[in-house]
Amino acid sequence: MEEVPPRPQGATAWLDGEWVWMHGRWYWLIGRWVQAPPGAKYAPWVVVFATDGTPYWAPGVWLDARGERMAPPPALALAKPSHGGVVDAEGNVDVAGRTITAVPAWTYGRGEAGEGGSAPQGEGQ
Repeated sequence: MEEVPPRPQGATAWLDGEWVWMHGRWYWLIGRWVQAPPGAKYAPWVVVFATDGTPYWAPGVWLDARGERMAPPPALALAKPSHGGVVDAEGNVDVAGRTITAVPAWTYGRGEAGEGGSAPQGEGQ
């Protein structure tokens, strides 16, 4: 759960927190206020399931006016995340990974965040 901070001056969009796959594990990218670049659009993350139940995940991305992937705008204010664990349907707490405040630059322009690159930056959970 996240506590949404008041909208700072200049912020034009709130982006909910989202799960990001990097280095073979999931990380929680904290929700944030941003100033959307002129002409840019945000496509939020999504999980869809194939007919056999296989999940397919696509990360949230920013697209420029030409529809090409671009670096996200900087956060103007961050949500305050709860520090409880993720609880599954049976009530078991699962260790989900670190909370991060930004996605590393090496993920821009890729179809998804993949292996390699620098270690994620952010605060531990």
